[in-house]
Amino acid sequence: MYILRVDVSRRSPPMSARLPDGRALAAQVRAELTAEVAALVAAGVRPGLVVILAGDDPASAVYVRNKEKAAAEVGVAGRVIRLPADVSAARVAAEIDALNADPDRPRHPGPAPAARVGGDLAAGAHPPRQGRGWLPP
Repeated sequence: MYILRVDVSRRSPPMSARLPDGRALAAQVRAELTAEVAALVAAGVRPGLVVILAGDDPASAVYVRNKEKAAAEVGVAGRVIRLPADVSAARVAAEIDALNADPDRPRHPGPAPAARVGGDLAAGAHPPRQGRGWLPP
């Protein structure tokens, strides 16, 4: 017969790790961004978001809708240019060129796959006007 003795006084301390409160963290980030946007607006800079959405992919529509909502929540002006699924590369390039030509229109070309409309359209976007998401190679 064996007897096992366990000294409970020498246990490891309980782990201090905890799950972060994602909603509270998101609210904090939104509040910080709202303050930063307000400061930019007060300085005469109006941040904005323009998305070119080609086609009617449901996942892309949800992504874009969430970006619009998030932008509006922090005070960023937003606009979506909706194009049909069969849009030509020339038409998308013309939209990009028009946005690049307007010095007051910031934009963010979302992660739309350029291959669907032919060619690397991301290369046509001016790097200083790029947002996070789709950057030229």
